[in-house]
Amino acid sequence: MLNKFIMIMVVTLLTIGLLIAPSIAFADKKGPLGFPTEIDVVPSTQNIREGNNAYWTVYLAGGTSGPYYIRVNYGDGTSPENYTRSGSHVKWHYYGVGTYNQSWRANRAGGGDYDYDYTKVVCFF
Repeated sequence: MLNKFIMIMVVTLLTIGLLIAPSIAFADKKGPLGFPTEIDVVPSTQNIREGNNAYWTVYLAGGTSGPYYIRVNYGDGTSPENYTRSGSHVKWHYYGVGTYNQSWRANRAGGGDYDYDYTKVVCFF
């Protein structure tokens, strides 16, 4: 009877140990969920005439290969635009006369890292 009790206790302790040890061993291991997200926006600077749109090609890579969450601030006082895309695409925006600096931010759908790019538009008469 004592041997059976000892055997049950040993099996129970080993089972608990095997369940807890891996979670403790890997609890602080934090790695990326894929390759880092990258955003590149071209052209970086453009001159346009009043009454025309500025156009950019937005290149996205890394992360979980999309979809990506993108936030662009057009620098002209309009609200920042938030949207989701799975790959490279073209964006446009209308500007009045002036010089405007844009900021672009992208992150992968699973959250995590961000990448930034910056562009400039000069709109003249």
